[in-house]
Amino acid sequence: MDTSNNIVAIVYFDGSISTATNEGVTFICDEPTFFTIPQSMSFVELNAGLCQDINGGSKREVVKIIYRCPISIVNGNIKYQAVKISSDNDMRLLCMTYRQFQPHITVIELYVEFEDVAKANDDGAGPNSCPVKEQCDEEVSTSCPANQQCNETVLRSCSANKQRDETVPCVSPANHQCDETVPSSYPQLEEVKPSPFPIRGTECEINNSEIDNFLEQEHRSGGNGADDTDGCEDEENVPNRVAIEHPFKPVPFMRTLDLEAMHAPEFPEYVNVSKNYAANGKLCVGMLFKNKEGVVQAIKNYSLSKSVDYKVHESEPATFYCKCKYFGSGCKWLVRVSFIKNKDVWEIRRYNGPHTCNSEMVSQDHTKLDSDMIAQHIGPMVRDDPSFNVNHVISEIQSRYGYTTTYRKAYLAKQKAIENVYGSWEGSFEILPKWLEALSLIVHGSIVELETLPAYHGTELLPNVRLFHRLFWTFGPCIKAFEHCKPIVQVDGTHLHGKYEGILLVAVAQDGNQSLLPIAFAIVDDETVDAWYFFLFNLRKHVVMKDGVTIISDDHESIKTAINRCHDMWAPPKAFHMYCIRHIASNFLRKFEKPYLHRLVVSIGYSRTEREYNYHYKQMRQHGDAYTKWLDEIPREKWVQAFDGGHRYGHMTTNC
Repeated sequence: MDTSNNIVAIVYFDGSISTATNEGVTFICDEPTFFTIPQSMSFVELNAGLCQDINGGSKREVVKIIYRCPISIVNGNIKYQAVKISSDNDMRLLCMTYRQFQPHITVIELYVEFEDVAKANDDGAGPNSCPVKEQCDEEVSTSCPANQQCNETVLRSCSANKQRDETVPCVSPANHQCDETVPSSYPQLEEVKPSPFPIRGTECEINNSEIDNFLEQEHRSGGNGADDTDGCEDEENVPNRVAIEHPFKPVPFMRTLDLEAMHAPEFPEYVNVSKNYAANGKLCVGMLFKNKEGVVQAIKNYSLSKSVDYKVHESEPATFYCKCKYFGSGCKWLVRVSFIKNKDVWEIRRYNGPHTCNSEMVSQDHTKLDSDMIAQHIGPMVRDDPSFNVNHVISEIQSRYGYTTTYRKAYLAKQKAIENVYGSWEGSFEILPKWLEALSLIVHGSIVELETLPAYHGTELLPNVRLFHRLFWTFGPCIKAFEHCKPIVQVDGTHLHGKYEGILLVAVAQDGNQSLLPIAFAIVDDETVDAWYFFLFNLRKHVVMKDGVTIISDDHESIKTAINRCHDMWAPPKAFHMYCIRHIASNFLRKFEKPYLHRLVVSIGYSRTEREYNYHYKQMRQHGDAYTKWLDEIPREKWVQAFDGGHRYGHMTTNC
């Protein structure tokens, strides 16, 4: 069953409705419950479902349903109003309102008022809840107008919808009561005797004078005559249900059920249309396809599985006809597929198979195993992880089809698969402004800074065309979450790979449990001074707005220059700039190519006391003054823990 269109509701009952809140209307209940509402549910179905799910076996009925309806959103706060639900049109408006306020509202809230059935009966609510005396009066007199002739029997039961465990008095329409009582149930069914009350169809229509005469005779006789049909019958012979003389014995075919029918396709004539290739790996006359691409794909799959090849002789908008590559040299394989207009499908109308040629004639790299077919096969792989290398594509195709494709074909196939799954590179940049606009509207508090450049064709300026330059963005929840994190920001960049390369700059914070929180992002062309200034300026302006914060980064000159360009935004005492030890040790190794000294550089940076620092520093000097001289060029308060003033909180790298 498809539940994608169901709405989850929280149902309140046996509680109260409060209007003294900032949200307008609020429902109060000790134990609210969940209830599922399909968008096609009617009001009657909602009523019945609430009675069944909430009341269970208790005798209570729904008298009112109140919907907590959202009417406005102001600064992220939703205002509600109480709306009564009483019809199918109200149900449609409820579903429409729910869709309009998504995703701000994920569930709907209903308040249901119940009333005991017994209480409703005492109040005289409805024909099925009236007292027994009134029901009998209504059934015998009111529903039987005079001067009508009927040909069937009348059953005088006081309430056909209730189970009665005790006898009740039968009352005449003229307030003439029988002295006898009518039992509410009988141990067995008996034949219904003809009644002096004729009925026509389903409406009982009786002359009032006939009723009076009958009841008077019944009262006189006292109901003792077993064979007297004009008197009040004996208790055991009062007909209150239709009798069955013989048990029902269905014929055999009525007991034969086709249990497989419940799993049969709804449109069997189209069952194979969605399958582009038969599961048994064969082609046959009558096979159906949704489109021409499916036809070509099926024939290619067949040729690859049989290690054969073919040539296309006709490829028209309504026809596809091909023969074996060696047709006329002993092999008569061919297939013709045509478009059936009245069915809107492609069908194999002619097929000569299988191949009788030698499969060894096909080369190791099959000609029909082109980049388009490979791209279709590796589509799920790209969707799961687009970072796999091209050699993995070659291995996958060899395992699946038994052919070793070229590196170039595998590379092109991967690029096509990426485009099929994620769209083209150019298309991604085109939809970026719309995506950013949607981000700003949906994720409240999010900040987006997009910079573009004018586009030129030669020396001519292209109107209404802009080139992507760089982008900064942060999410509103991340900005609020940073207020509860350590006053530390770790920034770094990583290269983007693809048709259009670039750099992704990221700022990360940490909470008290060492959990990471990305707080800001930027896409720039390269790690230049302008790019880092663009990122750090917006980071300080929109996210890191409190003072006393520490920023940890690489000791790259572009970062240091960008921080200086920001003037006092990242300067003490508002902020403290520290260097990542991992980058310093990596730069040392790149400079001197001494792997055995790499660990000693890290030990110097992690020194917690000045004594520990002097010990490791002296060890480094013993290996040569050039190494300590290079380290001395870096201010030790920027990278040695013993001299950082406690601003690093023990965090020494940007790798967290």
